[in-house]
Amino acid sequence: MNSKPDLTQTKLNEIYERIGSLDSIYEIIGKNNFTETMLEEIDGPFLIRVDEQYETSNPKIVFVGQENNGWIGPCKSFFDKHDMQYILKHYEDFDFEITYPCNFFWCLKNIREAIFGKDEETQRRRTIVWSNFFKFNQWNQPQMNWSDYKDEVLKLQGDIFQKETDILQPDAVIFATGPYYDEIVQKFYPDVRFLEVENYSVRAISQLSSKNLPSLSFRTYHPEYAMGKGKKRVATNFYELIINFIKTNY
Repeated sequence: MNSKPDLTQTKLNEIYERIGSLDSIYEIIGKNNFTETMLEEIDGPFLIRVDEQYETSNPKIVFVGQENNGWIGPCKSFFDKHDMQYILKHYEDFDFEITYPCNFFWCLKNIREAIFGKDEETQRRRTIVWSNFFKFNQWNQPQMNWSDYKDEVLKLQGDIFQKETDILQPDAVIFATGPYYDEIVQKFYPDVRFLEVENYSVRAISQLSSKNLPSLSFRTYHPEYAMGKGKKRVATNFYELIINFIKTNY
């Protein structure tokens, strides 16, 4: 990697120190029966390893999901054996739809290829950064937004997501999080406004306006709904619409 991604990663690692060890985690949430159980039942943390392909991409895009469905194993057990560098290497080695075939990563692939060209021709599979709202998950049992541990996890991660996004300095952010996670958007960005896009309902697709987000920020249905179980009820390909907005207005 050249100096630019190294510098970006150094800044990311500094904010990741907050949840980079059990000692730092206990400093935030304390050590009691509830937190001990929580740390055995939540998986993570999910931390980003930035790539030179992202740093040289034009535009820079961050693709945001809700949370992982599994990642590195139970938090407490993981940190008994490994460290933050192991987590970063895990992200670096994860190859999107090749590693985990699902609608979420197929959607990411479609966006990447529509903007940057076919993977087979460009060899630039890591031009878009994949991020998540929640840095911990419960294997979607339940999803973190409905988990008994939601408040503690949000307390634990603090403003890591917001700082992470700021450090990455994207030109566009695509929140593939669906309307049920809008309360998280509002918690992270209290000044956010959900603006109508081409007369579609803001529930279906919104352009997000916040002083802490780039102007090309959008939220629409999670790909699992848009491309899968809710496909017949989705009015249009909103990801295609977002791609056209980015290509036209960047």
